[in-house]
Amino acid sequence: MNKFGKDLIESLAEASEHAEGEPQPGSGACVHVVRVPDVRAPRMSSTRSFNGLVQRHVADDPAFGEALLREGIDTMLSGDVDTGKAILRDYIKATIGFEKLGEATGTQPKSLIHMFGPRGNPQARNLFSVLGYLQRRAGLELHVTAGPG
Repeated sequence: MNKFGKDLIESLAEASEHAEGEPQPGSGACVHVVRVPDVRAPRMSSTRSFNGLVQRHVADDPAFGEALLREGIDTMLSGDVDTGKAILRDYIKATIGFEKLGEATGTQPKSLIHMFGPRGNPQARNLFSVLGYLQRRAGLELHVTAGPG
């Protein structure tokens, strides 16, 4: 951080210590300081802890893993492909992993990671191959049916 930024933060900190809760001259308004977390902290730690949380939850509760797989597929089928891919990516990481999934489906792990990544655009053949394998592995048989309406 440059000198200007440091000076600004220091000045704001001093001002908030002196002014908090006191009426401001001429306005009748009070100053209330809201503390926010340091946004400069690395974000990977929270992602890693979230991935670990999902992995532990799937390991402890197989029904949660099944629900995660169902939700990922349902979300994709409802048209929200990006969110569906993100859910399925978490499911894959928490269960089989991309290396073993690649071995099982005959697809390179890097291709699978890209396919389920934010910019991935999977071909139907590859996607259905993976979804079919994940269903068999989980002991599920999901079907698409017409909904109400």
